[in-house]
Amino acid sequence: MKNFLLHLFWLASINACLGQIPFDDDREVTTSFLNSRGIMFATTDSLYSLNLRFRMQNRFAYTTRSLQDLKLSSSEMLIRRLRLRLNGHLGSKRLTYAIQLGFTVEDMDGDVNELSNIIRDAIAEYKLNEQWSIGFGQTKLPGNRERVNSSSDLQLVDRSLMNRTFNIDRDFGTFLRYRALLGKTPLNFVWVISSGQGRNIRIQSEGYCYTGRVEWLPLGSFTGGGDYFQGDVMREPKPKLSLGLASSFNRNANRSGAQIGGSLPQMVDLFTYFSDILFKYKGLAIAGEGVYRTWGENGKSLPRGYVYNGYGYCAQLSYCSTKHWEGVGRISQIIPIGSSAQLLQGQREITLGINKYLRYHRIKIQSDISLLTAFKNEVAPISEKWGFRFQIEVGI
Repeated sequence: MKNFLLHLFWLASINACLGQIPFDDDREVTTSFLNSRGIMFATTDSLYSLNLRFRMQNRFAYTTRSLQDLKLSSSEMLIRRLRLRLNGHLGSKRLTYAIQLGFTVEDMDGDVNELSNIIRDAIAEYKLNEQWSIGFGQTKLPGNRERVNSSSDLQLVDRSLMNRTFNIDRDFGTFLRYRALLGKTPLNFVWVISSGQGRNIRIQSEGYCYTGRVEWLPLGSFTGGGDYFQGDVMREPKPKLSLGLASSFNRNANRSGAQIGGSLPQMVDLFTYFSDILFKYKGLAIAGEGVYRTWGENGKSLPRGYVYNGYGYCAQLSYCSTKHWEGVGRISQIIPIGSSAQLLQGQREITLGINKYLRYHRIKIQSDISLLTAFKNEVAPISEKWGFRFQIEVGI
């Protein structure tokens, strides 16, 4: 009943908006280039707009056999991401849309789809008023901050070990957003009811996924939305802080990582909890995240090793100079608990990177080196090796 009422509310809002849209095929269109938002096409009366952006990440990566044996264990020379993004408004600035397509093999989730899945985002959103908005479609779930950050806005070549293991990624559903003030400081909420199957997956399910996130910015808003890109490339003139909490309950999940991962031999209830903190001031950026995942009653007889039951953390420190050179360090670790600890390994990643921003995050050169450790306990590592990565990102 709750799901029905929420979807009915969404349809009524869209109907009210669409009833006011005057359609006219003879409108003139203007074109402009926006510094950080791509190419904008808009009608002269501003009723319709389309913002066009693209980006690509060209990457080289090299992993050694061990700390002492520097011979090649694995390598990559590839286009890691090639994305096309379209967004704008339709008939009213209250009714917006966002589409993002991915064209590389890793972007298409070929391991769980029979056909190429190029659709990453496809969502329409209606702004009810200054506080409330509601969206329907597919996009990122409001889980950990590192995942919600665009991969184009990362300081290191890719996201952390913690994120790869525990993030809840994208899903299709209804997204309800509320923006408020706690005193004079921003307080943001997001609630989502989604399929629980991941992006555009045609799998029957007996449950849904319920996700919520809250953020508090006690020192005020970040410059240019800086709480959702990594590093202080804007060099905040005053200290800024963001605190976030999120949780996700995926009922009768079919996949080992909730919305991502391989198929499970039986359905399981997955619970994932996130917390994060972000601080920026005059080029200095400090970020930290923690996550915990477990399964519910349905998972009692689940064979060990299918779901990573455990916790992880990630901490990141960086400084960006006035010349837009940046040094960054990160430590990330995942630790299995319970029955998972008997079969799965703990892992740790310590990474140091150097970046040169040519046009903030849109055009940049990145390189990093990592110490990669796997262990059964932190005293006795199973394996240790080096990883090196180099990447050039170009986009608008």
